[in-house]
Amino acid sequence: MKKIFLISFLSVFILLGAGCSSSNDWTGFYYPDINNMGDESTWIIQPGLESLDACRTWAKLTVIKRGDRSPDYECGYKCKYNEDLGLSVCKETKQ
Repeated sequence: MKKIFLISFLSVFILLGAGCSSSNDWTGFYYPDINNMGDESTWIIQPGLESLDACRTWAKLTVIKRGDRSPDYECGYKCKYNEDLGLSVCKETKQ
C-alpha cells in the first residue's frame, strides 16, 4: 500500500542519539484511517514526547483506546509548523 507522507524531511540522515533524546522534541502524528488521510480534521497530533519509544507507545495506546480499524502513525523529531507550506516540517520522521 502506498503511503502518503504529509510530513516533510529536512534531512535524510539519522541524527545520532535522537532516539535517546529526553528533551521532549518528539511529536506523534496519529491518522485514524490510512485510506482517508486527507481528512486532517481526524488527525491527532501529540507534541512534547520524550523519545521515539515514548511516541511509539503513545501511538499504540491511542490505537487500543480508539479501536480504529485501519490507523497509521508517524513520530517526528524537532517538528515545526510551516505557515507557508501549511504543514509540519520535521528534521526526521519514523514509524
